[in-house]
Amino acid sequence: MFDLTKIPPLYHTLRNQGRFDYDTGHALFLDNMEWMDYNDLLHYTPEEGMPENMLPFAFNSGGDHWMFVENGSSEPIIAICYHDTGDGQYYAKSFQDALFRSIIEYAANGMIAEEKDEPYFADHGRLMQEEFRAYCEIFAGLMPEAYLAEFAAISGMPLQKMEDSGYFRYAFISYDKADAIIQRHCNFIQLNQEFIWWNEEE
Repeated sequence: MFDLTKIPPLYHTLRNQGRFDYDTGHALFLDNMEWMDYNDLLHYTPEEGMPENMLPFAFNSGGDHWMFVENGSSEPIIAICYHDTGDGQYYAKSFQDALFRSIIEYAANGMIAEEKDEPYFADHGRLMQEEFRAYCEIFAGLMPEAYLAEFAAISGMPLQKMEDSGYFRYAFISYDKADAIIQRHCNFIQLNQEFIWWNEEE
């Protein structure tokens, strides 16, 4: 079973601050991570065919799980594990880097350019800028200054209309820019490496 003492200190710090409880008014909202109840972590038992060195801590809107993965280091690496295929992908070398990467990708994903006028996107852009200023405050003293500087820089940017694969979106930065930031700060040998995390035939 997963060694619960390996849950990262940053996770416990944020939990103690009420960042994972949506009823506190202090919850940390991320674009692609919804936090599991802590008691569910403590009592998690992998199903047959699932590895015992992994512990889910969040999920996304599609039902895929974010996992702590024990790998012999002092802190588990982070993987995204897809619920319908049994495939997984190593996402970050630490919980800190997973949060940072998720926020940077949010800046690039932005929002789809639907049938709305420019003032709508300008107003929404200001709300998203406030979110990035909030990230600076939430993670002050918890993340490296270089990470906070990236959040601060994005908080001063306007949403820009961008085209990708035939559709338009409004975002702060391009996908290439986001990838460059992630590579600069979060690169590790297993970044984006795919693996099989669950085999229902076992």
